[in-house]
Amino acid sequence: MNKVKKYKLTLSRKYNIYGYSFMLPFFLLFFTFTIVPVFTALFQSFTQYDMINEAKFVGLNNYKLLLMDDDIFITSLKNTMIFACITGPICFLMSFFLAWTINQMKGRTLFALGLYAPTVLSSVAISVVWMYFFSGVISSPIQWTTDSNYVLFVIILVQIFMGMGSNLLVFLAGIQNLSHELTEAGKIDGIKNRWEDLRYIVFPQVKPQLLFGAIN
Repeated sequence: MNKVKKYKLTLSRKYNIYGYSFMLPFFLLFFTFTIVPVFTALFQSFTQYDMINEAKFVGLNNYKLLLMDDDIFITSLKNTMIFACITGPICFLMSFFLAWTINQMKGRTLFALGLYAPTVLSSVAISVVWMYFFSGVISSPIQWTTDSNYVLFVIILVQIFMGMGSNLLVFLAGIQNLSHELTEAGKIDGIKNRWEDLRYIVFPQVKPQLLFGAIN
């Protein structure tokens, strides 16, 4: 009996070692290119460093200058908050509802490819397309990309257009792998329309994909 327990414990440890060994490359890259730069930048924020001379510790002086004496920083912080609060939720919701809609259409692969294409195109190519669009959409000239009254709106619109692709594919994959048995059972139990199907059948089954999209 003890030998069986020891064997199972050893086998379990082997499986754990195998699992962690597969995860190790990701953690090494994540630690090297994400964790280390974040803490390095945090340390350098308390120093005066010009990348040539040796860094000098100045405490909270940099933060004091930003918050008290730099009007541009406050403006950029406000614009960043507006940008994040608008693009994040809109990209998430539009990606999901587009994936849900495309899944019910014929030729959904082509539609998904068309919506995903902007994420694999270079930023330069996308910027050229959008600059041409905003330059020719109206008859009277408006400096969309240089006028402070319009440029934030333009950046938000372009980011929403470019940011939907990856989440859309994740959501579409989750929706396509839904349990048909649950769908049929839902119809038997009284689900009458697609909105009820979305609420009671689709949402509960795609929670992992929704979580991935929320933190992506």
